[in-house]
Amino acid sequence: MSGVRIVPLQCRVVILWSIHEDEVWKVLIESNQATDVMTQELLELLFGAFSKTTQRLLLDHLPGGMYNSVTDPVVIGETASVPTTNVTPERDFAILDRMIREKPNAHLSSIPTTSRHFG
Repeated sequence: MSGVRIVPLQCRVVILWSIHEDEVWKVLIESNQATDVMTQELLELLFGAFSKTTQRLLLDHLPGGMYNSVTDPVVIGETASVPTTNVTPERDFAILDRMIREKPNAHLSSIPTTSRHFG
C-alpha cells in the first residue's frame, strides 16, 4: 500500500472491534490521489473549526484566562465541592439509557426502584 497514513491503525485509543479485511476495506484504505487531497482539505477545515471553537469556549480556562489560576478565596471556597470529572453523571445517564432500552414501556415511577438492580 502506497501513501502515508495520517493516523496509523496502531494509534487507536479504544479498540472496540476487529477489522474485517475484505475487498471493500482494501479499496477504502488504498491511496487515491483524488480523494486523498480532498480528505486532507476536509480534515484541515474540520480541525481548524474545531480548534477555533474549542479555544473560544475554553478561553477563560486557557493560560491568561480569568480561571487559569484562581487565587480568589471566595471562588476557591465556592468551587471546592465541585467534582473534577463528570464520571458520576455520565454513569447515571448510561444506566438510565440502558434501562430505557431494555424496558421501553416502564413507567417513570418504577425506574427508581429498578435502578438499584442495574449498575
